[in-house]
Amino acid sequence: MAPTPTPAPAKEGEEKKDAVPVPEAPKTEQDFEIKQKRKTRSEPINFETQAHALPPNVRSQFKSLEDQLFIEDRKFLDLK
Repeated sequence: MAPTPTPAPAKEGEEKKDAVPVPEAPKTEQDFEIKQKRKTRSEPINFETQAHALPPNVRSQFKSLEDQLFIEDRKFLDLK
């Protein structure tokens, strides 16, 4: 059996010439379509709402009470 010759190491700045370039495959159109499945999951959430604003009927009650208190205070100050 004869020994196989080993290639000499490439010198600095030289490219390897042993590698044969592989031709690129021709570009073809895609024969199939990619479908994405979108999964949704929903669960009811229990929550309570709170607002710092007063309802209109409560505001009108407070306004009338404030007006009555103002009238009573005015009467007391006038009497004094």
